Amino acid sequence: MNTFSDRLREARVLRGYTQQALARVAGLSQSAIASYECGRRHSSRATRRLARALHVHLDWLETGAGPRDLRGVVELQEPAPQAPALHPRDQFILDRLIHTYIRACLEWPPEEAAMKKPAGKGGP
Repeated sequence: MNTFSDRLREARVLRGYTQQALARVAGLSQSAIASYECGRRHSSRATRRLARALHVHLDWLETGAGPRDLRGVVELQEPAPQAPALHPRDQFILDRLIHTYIRACLEWPPEEAAMKKPAGKGGP
């Protein structure tokens, strides 16, 4: 893949996302995704969000250098079944829940500071 736009499109399609679905997961607009894929726009902050949402290395997405996939990412052999019976709000919540769970699994173990309990909040 030669350009950021090409790599973004490749990763999005590989993960089975539409532009709209990727926009939801990354917290961006669909028009922003379309602009990035057409090469009309580029933002460092958005690139970080896209790399996280697509579970790819930031360096690969920005420059094409290094491995594409983050450790532990499993590609689906076939697209995941859609849930047309879900209300759009419920589908959005389910998508975010799954994304958050996967991100937490990839970031395990958490940093030591995040695991410490605040003083006076129970415990020994």
